[in-house]
Amino acid sequence: MKLTNSGMCRIYKLYTFLIYVIPMTILFIAKHDAFSSQGKVFGFWGIIVLILCVLMFKEFVASFSKKQPIISVSIVLLVIGLFAEFLASYLALIGIVSGVSGVASSVVSVVADVYNTHSYKMVDGEKVLNKSVAISQKEAWHEAYGYNFASGGE
Repeated sequence: MKLTNSGMCRIYKLYTFLIYVIPMTILFIAKHDAFSSQGKVFGFWGIIVLILCVLMFKEFVASFSKKQPIISVSIVLLVIGLFAEFLASYLALIGIVSGVSGVASSVVSVVADVYNTHSYKMVDGEKVLNKSVAISQKEAWHEAYGYNFASGGE
């Protein structure tokens, strides 16, 4: 069974999510003793959930920040204060792993955006779901980056 562009977009969004979450989970497992004492599990997973929520609702967060800058700064300071109480010594490590994971997942996210673009077509000036078979992964990577990682740039 061949997937549509919409289906491939969902798969690549899942890859994007997993590429971010797996290194963070490995960090949690590696530092389990440090993160599991004195309520630190809440702090670690709280930061992860907060980052994922901000990513999922980035348009709302950006809009809210522009409309209410003082409240936005206050919320950020509150969140930093709450999490810093639990993870002051590990916040830099979590930030580094999160940053590297975010950069790696953004590479795959661009391909998901290519599939999302191909998920719709214009019919009589109206945007409708394209139910045809998805473009190949080779073509999607080529469109995303102008280079095909799978075949050495052909």
